[in-house]
Amino acid sequence: MKSLTIKATYLIVILLAAPFAFGAEAGKPKQGQGGPFANADTNKDGKLDPAEFAAMNKQNPNPDAAKKRFARLDVDKDGFLSADELRSGRKQGEKKRDKAERGDKSAQ
Repeated sequence: MKSLTIKATYLIVILLAAPFAFGAEAGKPKQGQGGPFANADTNKDGKLDPAEFAAMNKQNPNPDAAKKRFARLDVDKDGFLSADELRSGRKQGEKKRDKAERGDKSAQ
């Protein structure tokens, strides 16, 4: 009986300590782990404003192209990009590139 109580106590301690051992915020993605959208959403409001989108696309030296792309991706025209809008735009871009690689003229 005493052995069972000791084992149960150890099990409880391990279960209570596990979140701290693996990081107190194990469920939340950390910077660099949440994907491009989460990393670009610097104010963590769940949407990208034009400045956050521009920072995300800083490798593009043409700011006008980034503005046009933002406007195209902003389907609901609320001035922000949701994760769904960004994901949808990327999927459309991938499909367009795939068609272009296959020589499909309608992709252009």
